[in-house]
Amino acid sequence: MGEQSICRNCGTRSQGAYCHNCGQRTGIYRVSFKETFADLASGLFTLEAPIWRTTSALFRTPGKLFNEYLEGQRKKYYKPVAYFILWTALFLLVRSVLKFDPFKSVAADTTLNTDVSWLYEAGKFMSANINNFMFVFVFTLGGFLKLFFYKRYRLAEFVAISFYLLCVYTLINTLFQVYLKLSGAEPNFLPALLFGFYLAFAIPAWLKGNMILISLKALIAFFLAFMFYLAISFALSIVIVLYL
Repeated sequence: MGEQSICRNCGTRSQGAYCHNCGQRTGIYRVSFKETFADLASGLFTLEAPIWRTTSALFRTPGKLFNEYLEGQRKKYYKPVAYFILWTALFLLVRSVLKFDPFKSVAADTTLNTDVSWLYEAGKFMSANINNFMFVFVFTLGGFLKLFFYKRYRLAEFVAISFYLLCVYTLINTLFQVYLKLSGAEPNFLPALLFGFYLAFAIPAWLKGNMILISLKALIAFFLAFMFYLAISFALSIVIVLYL
């Protein structure tokens, strides 16, 4: 029998390098630089780290990722909400570095009627708080996927998968704002179009069945979710700008 030790995380008496109850390393004492940077390297730079495994699966085998996560393989992949927040933070960081303002051309329009300037202010508020409003998109997408595929999974499960799906949309928008900044082109709906193509591939790979029918229903669900997301977010922005 090997030497037993007390896990400093959960207090369980364990044998071996890892606690059998919570999975933490048993050989942990005072924090050191070696441990801190070793954990960082393990979490970010190894091919088997959950963040890279999740990213790879999201583009190569999304159906497998969604099915395995819903079937209980939670430790294998990066948690959907945390993963979504990570990509949203990257989007905001890139936008800050680029000083990207999608409403700059609108502000430069001297013919803008002062009577409707609040529309511009609402749009600018929505853009500035896109990290918060994107959560609205998650729930509208999850809700419409549930509506169109109601027999497959529960609403909470569709919402969890929507967090993963919208990480792809966030990545597309991150790259798109770099393109807009470098090219000087005007903002358009190309990211939504590209994301629609992704959904037409990812949803049938996950739900199985008639690929054409599932793709069509997924695209309709996305279109409705996108419209509701824009309407709800813009309406909330108008209320905040005018009354708060």
